[in-house]
This record gives sequence, C-alpha cells and structure tokens, in this order.
Amino acid sequence: MNTVKIPAVGQHWPEQGGFRIGSMRGIDGQPDYELILSPSEVHEGLGNVAWGKYGQKVVNADHENDGLANTLALVAAGNETAIAIQTLASEGHQDLYWPSRAELAVIRANAPELLDKGWYWSSTQYGSGTAWYQSFDDGSSDINSKGSTLRVCAVRRFIIPSTI
Repeated sequence: MNTVKIPAVGQHWPEQGGFRIGSMRGIDGQPDYELILSPSEVHEGLGNVAWGKYGQKVVNADHENDGLANTLALVAAGNETAIAIQTLASEGHQDLYWPSRAELAVIRANAPELLDKGWYWSSTQYGSGTAWYQSFDDGSSDINSKGSTLRVCAVRRFIIPSTI
C-alpha cells in the first residue's frame, strides 16, 4: 500500500508544489483536501491588482470556502486576476487557483509567515461592488471595493487518497 508522507503545517512539500497549510473540509459532498500555498515567487509577479470591475456581480463567485469554484466562475466571466492566477505554475503543478475567504483565513491562522504583511484579496465576492480581503497584519477580514488594489496569492489542493 502506498502511503503519502505529509509534512508539518508550514513546511515545504516539494511533491505538491508549495507549502502545506493544513487540511480543509470538503463542502457539498466534495472530498476533504490539503491546502497548498504556492511559493511567493510564483505569485509576487502579479503585484497589487483590482479584484474586478466595480458594479459587476459574478455568478457563482461568492463561495466562502471553495476558492476553486470561485476561480472557475471568475475565469468564465473574464476576470483578469483569476485568469492570471490560473495561468501560473508552481514546481510543475498547473492547477493553481485564487483562495476563498476561508482558505485565506486558514493561511493566516496556520502559516502567516509565508506571506508578506498587508492585505490580500480572496476570490469571494460580497456583492456587485465589494469582495472579501484578509489582513496579514492584524488578522482581520473585511470587504473592500472591487476597484481597490491589493495583493493576491495562489493555492492548489491535494486530495488525500482514502485508505478505506
């Protein structure tokens, strides 16, 4: 039987293309997964970006927990930031996405040292004019105008094979 060696939270996981952040619960019948943060050099080239167009509500981009679903909806709607994140690659992996509000909160809780201080957009919109962000200074989470420019990061997920 093959077993997967899982590193400690915050440690680099070469086989998965980044840093292990922790286990995430699958929602709506989706499997649980390990959240992997890409190394900063992968996403730092994106700089500060606007979330999207103020006044435009993107259908299915309001998932609190599912950044992958948000990213897919945003890409389908032509969101430049989501498209840029989806084109990134991390250590051979090309399935990166923009983390949700909950996924960013887990990064902040489990391994805040892996991202620069400041504010990061989540892929979770609040409405037509605002979206959620996460502070890596004081840990707060709030909404901001979609036209404001903040940092973004990229993550991927690794489904742990069942031993059953």
